[in-house]
Amino acid sequence: MPLPSVTFRSELPPVVRKELDQLDGEITAYLLQEHDDDGRHTVITATAITVTGPLTVTGPVTINGEPLVARLAELEADVAALRQDVARLRGE
Repeated sequence: MPLPSVTFRSELPPVVRKELDQLDGEITAYLLQEHDDDGRHTVITATAITVTGPLTVTGPVTINGEPLVARLAELEADVAALRQDVARLRGE
């Protein structure tokens, strides 16, 4: 999806063209923060995301700046340690 633009700009009075040019610049700058020229998402800078339905992620994923793969390895180690603690408490 291309960025929106004023179609018949030349037919507008100068003061209206000036106002629309200003508004167009602000809207374009806002949209290009997280979209490319075709309207597809680029880097998302949201503080939270809710997804309903399937999700495909391409490229590296981070959680609080830490690669997800490293975080998963850390969590797996925590789970293994907890399992050992449970086994020890059960006398296994």
